[in-house]
Amino acid sequence: MAAPALRLCHIAFHVPAGQPLARDLQRLFGFQPLASREVDGWRQLALRSGDAVFLVNEGAGSGEPLYGLDPRHAVPSATNLCFDVADAGAATRELAALGCSVPVPPVRVRDAQGAATYAVVSSPAGILSLTLLERAGYRGPFLPGFRPVSSAPGPGWVSRVDHLTLACTPGSSPTLLR
Repeated sequence: MAAPALRLCHIAFHVPAGQPLARDLQRLFGFQPLASREVDGWRQLALRSGDAVFLVNEGAGSGEPLYGLDPRHAVPSATNLCFDVADAGAATRELAALGCSVPVPPVRVRDAQGAATYAVVSSPAGILSLTLLERAGYRGPFLPGFRPVSSAPGPGWVSRVDHLTLACTPGSSPTLLR
């Protein structure tokens, strides 16, 4: 198996500023704020319920929202799946050898809580990208650059993500299966 993932870290969504996705995840599904980051016109909020973590990127700033992700999407959507891996560099090399495009090669980022290494790999599923994240020694609330958000514990109706469904264009399934 090429580049085994340890677990799903988070699912990232890109939405225009003011869209109520983060609020709706909290109000309707019991997600609680975990950490936030604001930079270059983007507001990023990580929300958790059980082991499920969603990262909501709001805005349309001039810079990149997070870790090399492409902020240009025609519709608000889930745009990135982030996986914890033991070795981001080795996983990236394995996937590149299989023909995957690597728009962001491994980059090390750090803050006072430690360091993490990430790379972004293009997926065969349109606007979806895959982030490979090595953060075994990181002690912060989410990722380097994010600050903790204090919130009262809530009911948290979602405990984990058990599957993902991709909507694909007609005829693209053989490409995805390769």
